Amino acid sequence: SPTVVLEPTPLPSPSPVTTPEPTPSPIPTPTPQEIQPALEAARPECAGLVIRSDDRLVLDGEPFTFVGTNVSYLTGPYSPEEIMEEVISYLASEGVEAIRVWAFPDRDLDRLERMLDLGREYDVRFIFTLDNYYFDKSESWFQGGYEGKYLRHVKKVVTRFEDRPEILMWELMNEPNCAQEGQAQSCLDALYGWARRASRLIREIDPCRPISLGMMDGGAWTEQEEANFRRLHELESIDIMSLHKRATRWLEREIALARELNLPVFFGEIHAEAPHEGCTPAEKEVLRARARVIEEDLERSFAAGVDGYLLWQYAHGDVGGNLHYCGAIDYFRKDPAWDVLRRYAR
Repeated sequence: SPTVVLEPTPLPSPSPVTTPEPTPSPIPTPTPQEIQPALEAARPECAGLVIRSDDRLVLDGEPFTFVGTNVSYLTGPYSPEEIMEEVISYLASEGVEAIRVWAFPDRDLDRLERMLDLGREYDVRFIFTLDNYYFDKSESWFQGGYEGKYLRHVKKVVTRFEDRPEILMWELMNEPNCAQEGQAQSCLDALYGWARRASRLIREIDPCRPISLGMMDGGAWTEQEEANFRRLHELESIDIMSLHKRATRWLEREIALARELNLPVFFGEIHAEAPHEGCTPAEKEVLRARARVIEEDLERSFAAGVDGYLLWQYAHGDVGGNLHYCGAIDYFRKDPAWDVLRRYAR
């Protein structure tokens, strides 16, 4: 079969964070809706920044939607800073308008500043995810373990960068949850307390940008999980719903809840498989088939009023015998999925 030659860029390999994925389910067709005009005038103090206006995102009074990708490793420490401009310029040429990155406590803030400078040059905005659930986040952490290092980090990052229009929104954490505790109510209560305190801290510093929890979805949608998901998104300082999903799965209940709560909603991670062996070239038709799945899902998403759509994730490939995010749910250069994003870019 004909193959696509993927173009890796030399780069050391981090240990990837694996995102748990739900079993795909049938996709109901949502009711299409047009993007409505902004429901409020631009706020002078937020000029040049993306803000929430009822259940939509707006920029200077105009509706704002975005397409893009995750490049979690772009901020280091495993990838050299020298690759940042190459990555950002390439993705911008492929229609990427937003990049979700890890802005964890161990990241170099001067490097983040230089990344934002590149974003300004190439007209790309960033979602800053401020920590990661998958590193020792137990119930005790949500009950108060966050009060030291985490809150200091959040305050430091938001204070330093709150005037940078290249930052699209803040995310409290990558996929916070109580899975380790079996969704125990004590953990869910602690999770709520953490989200309330952290989001209020951000809002005190930055009155403009949307704040997301960074959650995956509503889980199995048991009565308890639904109540918890709703309660978290009823927080006054949480003003956009983040969802992670497979491209073949439609999160009807979560989107309906976002509309009920008058919240914008975006897909922070979209997973779509194109199976192949590690970093070996994939067949053209395999990649084209995946791109068709993504296009169908992206069209459905924007028709349903979803504000943003981010692939998981851009990959560099085989690097000196090491695999750098080089698997079935990654996207290399020349992947036809980029053509899809380009068609939907603003």
